[in-house]
Amino acid sequence: MTIRTFLTASRLPAQLFIFPSILLGHALHVHFQGGVHTPTVALTLAAGFALHLFIVFANDVADAESDRQNHTPTPFSGGSRVLIEGHADEKALKIAAGAAGTAALAIGLIITLMAASPLPLIAVLIGMGLLQAYSFSPVRLSYRGFGETLQVAGVGIVLPLFAFLSQGNPLSTIPPLPIVALLPAQFALAMATALPDEPADRRTQKRTSAVILGVRTAKFMIPALLLIGGLFIGQINGSVLANLWPFIFLPAAAVAIGACLPLRAGSRAMVAFVGMSILAVTLQVLSTAWSFYVL
Repeated sequence: MTIRTFLTASRLPAQLFIFPSILLGHALHVHFQGGVHTPTVALTLAAGFALHLFIVFANDVADAESDRQNHTPTPFSGGSRVLIEGHADEKALKIAAGAAGTAALAIGLIITLMAASPLPLIAVLIGMGLLQAYSFSPVRLSYRGFGETLQVAGVGIVLPLFAFLSQGNPLSTIPPLPIVALLPAQFALAMATALPDEPADRRTQKRTSAVILGVRTAKFMIPALLLIGGLFIGQINGSVLANLWPFIFLPAAAVAIGACLPLRAGSRAMVAFVGMSILAVTLQVLSTAWSFYVL
């Protein structure tokens, strides 16, 4: 696998799903416990990056058939195309996924030793297990229905908890409210990235939210979830978040306007809609993290 192929397969823009949730976990630690161990922050971001690589490489293998029939990929969905276009073979991707998974586990073990707690490593294992349940037998929830719930669990719950626990905090100190408040936004993110793949997913009998609900219903649910999430977030640290409302609500409003347009797979409007949805979620998570960090 060449460096160019590796970078393509890495799908680096999808890191927007990962690092904000990790920063949120550290911001919660600063707010509730005070101080932060900077090397631990760096290690958790490295572990998150390794988990990201593990996920995208493994998904390219698991979704090969669906990706072959997908003629409307975006930078955030539809796979990296390196397997479909013959730039890499399945064996190379499996090796790359194994190496990334091993790196994530190794970093998780280091963090566990530093935190004197098994919880960070357990969180890494759960994150890897969620991918297994989403894409591979025997569960393969993406083909059974609403596999997006596993994405929400991984990005919206496991990652911030991983970061929070990596600072040595016990389970009993986890603050559930900010994590729960962001779940609508995380559901919006999972639904948005499934929209462009709806034709291929339907043909290959995947049961994503876009297939089950239809693109029309799903595209209006996304801004609704973003706006509901924004209202929930506004109830937390309101004095700080009041100054951040443009970052929370204006992108969500843009997504709502976009939902009124005809969104066809492969169209520029669809790519813009998905990109704006991702930006809206990213800003909601980062705004929430910032509000806890500065207080």
